Amino acid sequence: MDEIIAHIGKWLSEIHGSGRHQMYGAFQLLAVGVAITAALTAKDYAKKRKQLKERQTTTLATDCLSMTLLSNEGGEPVKYVATLLRENEGYRLMLKTSGASREMTVSEPFKTLDEAENHLRLNTPFLLSDFK
Repeated sequence: MDEIIAHIGKWLSEIHGSGRHQMYGAFQLLAVGVAITAALTAKDYAKKRKQLKERQTTTLATDCLSMTLLSNEGGEPVKYVATLLRENEGYRLMLKTSGASREMTVSEPFKTLDEAENHLRLNTPFLLSDFK
């Protein structure tokens, strides 16, 4: 048993590889551990996103999803109200912005929920996961 522990300790403390890719055995073990943890975390995240989309799709089949956000931009209070609803074969996003100096309502159609999610992320202060 002591021989096995001695060999493991020796391997962990030796430099392995060549050139720019030299690394102690302990760091190689750490890198493998980090890679496994990252893979498991990514898998769990993908599973949660899939469950969220399924839940939102089910809700949108019979109802709409909405979100309200209050913000302070340039010293003025601004209220954003977004509503996402299922319409025919796609989805419609209605965004109403109201503040002291501006009122704006935008309504945009999308073919898929992924398109709506990308538009929300890129062009609004909302994320699809914000909607309840």
